[in-house]
Amino acid sequence: QESSSVELDEEILEKAAGLLGMDADELSSALRRRKVRVLHPGRESVHEVPRTTSQFRHALHSLIKALYKRLFERLVDRINGSFQELSSQSEDDFHRREIGILDIYGFERLQRNSFEQLCINLANERLQQYFVEN
Repeated sequence: QESSSVELDEEILEKAAGLLGMDADELSSALRRRKVRVLHPGRESVHEVPRTTSQFRHALHSLIKALYKRLFERLVDRINGSFQELSSQSEDDFHRREIGILDIYGFERLQRNSFEQLCINLANERLQQYFVEN
């Protein structure tokens, strides 16, 4: 049985919450606790229960992946937007410019990933999703 109490560095939690624009107590609660919906005939209730250590780790990793995904998408949008600005300034250039990324190696197997490696991995996941859907 895993311990249901997860220790967090309060200083780091405060900094992370500040960067995310949220209250540190809300971030702490979201990572440490999960909501469980209980359905009874004719009524419903929602309870918060402590996460196990592995559930906490999974929630934290999910948050990190979501943040990297959004940061990566914003970065690509900004870069592509700058290409559109350049194209609109040049009347001779009718071609749309965009960056495209193709990953030929999965970095998710490495023990420690850098920001660039995670960006490449996210691009690979998006490309794979596109090919699966189309």
